[in-house]
Amino acid sequence: MAAVGIDAVKAYLRLETDAEDALIATLVAAAEGVAERFLGAPLDGEVPAAVAQGIVRLAAHFHAHRDDDAGPPAVVAALWRPYRQMRL
Repeated sequence: MAAVGIDAVKAYLRLETDAEDALIATLVAAAEGVAERFLGAPLDGEVPAAVAQGIVRLAAHFHAHRDDDAGPPAVVAALWRPYRQMRL
């Protein structure tokens, strides 16, 4: 089950057509994978709004910067940090 739907990313990017749905779905999956690694836990069921917003922003960042090597925006880590599970 995806934590974030492609419609949320399309709305954030203000995309109104279905032309890039396959690409957006791939970017959402990649952003969710990054979120799981950062958080140290799988995204099961409903996720906190801040985590979902970070996934949307990261997927949008991947879309906007798909032709360059720009690093992810710092706001994504800031949104996710309170939910990170640290292992000792």
